[in-house]
Amino acid sequence: MIDINKRLTENQKDFFNRLSINIDDITIHFYGSIKRLDYIENKSDIDIDIFTNNENSTIIKLSNFLNINKSDFKKIVYVINNRIIVGYKTKYIDEKII
Repeated sequence: MIDINKRLTENQKDFFNRLSINIDDITIHFYGSIKRLDYIENKSDIDIDIFTNNENSTIIKLSNFLNINKSDFKKIVYVINNRIIVGYKTKYIDEKII
């Protein structure tokens, strides 16, 4: 099993810690290359899923924390094993945490 903490820079660790502290009632899950052997430090993006009990409040808090517009969050719908999963997706780039 790959230790994600060993792959993150100190700035990235700080960013995700601040995210967890500033946005209450969320659970962050990493996925994608950060959990696989094809991750390349300072080249690969870091994919996360955020789970919350209050999506509207979380989107407002995330838009403030990331300094992006609420309209940057796009609604997505997946069908997985005949189950409909609804969520929101955005892309954020912060050159300071690379």
